Amino acid sequence: MALSVELNGPELMLASYVGTARHLASIRDGRKPANGCSSADGLSVHITGAAGEIAYAKARGVYFTPTINHWHEPDVADRHVRTRTRPHYDLIIRPDDPPGIYVLVIADPPSFTIVGEISRQAVCDEWLQSYGNRPPAWFVPQSELWPAAECVA
Repeated sequence: MALSVELNGPELMLASYVGTARHLASIRDGRKPANGCSSADGLSVHITGAAGEIAYAKARGVYFTPTINHWHEPDVADRHVRTRTRPHYDLIIRPDDPPGIYVLVIADPPSFTIVGEISRQAVCDEWLQSYGNRPPAWFVPQSELWPAAECVA
């Protein structure tokens, strides 16, 4: 069963600040958008990702530590958080992602839904897809995720 979380004004402002800082660091360092993402979408992607991390931290009752340029480290506690913007979207795990537990959060600000999680080691090749001329990645169906109630316990 999915778990709903509402972010308040200050939490959304924090997400905006963190996402903007991440985006500006990318520009400053001359990094191109990764995984086929367009430059125009970069700021929105960073803010949405930060908001999903804040929502997951709030659901778990743990402190959110904002980070910049920590791509392969867990986002919240010991979890990698992946935030998507459509309720039917799958959890994305990329080939260069490190081992660990990955959580799917669906964003519809100010509401966020913690869908579930799965271990990187549990992905299977039948989920390997390439959409929109982007590099292949595993798209884990929501039905295959461990329930959200278990991932925030």
